[in-house]
Amino acid sequence: MTSISNSLNKNGLKSYVAKRNNWEFNNRIAVTSYHQIKGLQFDYVFILGINEFENIGFSNKDNVLYMTVTRAQKRVFINCLRAVPKIIQKVDKDFYELY
Repeated sequence: MTSISNSLNKNGLKSYVAKRNNWEFNNRIAVTSYHQIKGLQFDYVFILGINEFENIGFSNKDNVLYMTVTRAQKRVFINCLRAVPKIIQKVDKDFYELY
């Protein structure tokens, strides 16, 4: 997470690594894991590493993804490095756009 925050800052996007007890809720980008966001809401949520997430060996991946996307009040952006993962293919295509 620190490397993502450092990369964002290096490219002119103000960010910080957020943990459960240090949310700033200002104009900086909060970089965090899904563990830290349960019960919180944001205007926008960006999900990185969805292709790798699909290969992680735990059983509640659908629940984790659902919890993550429902934190966004306006829009969710999901970055896919290769083909659209199976976990996203389950979603009705009317709900997302591919670029």
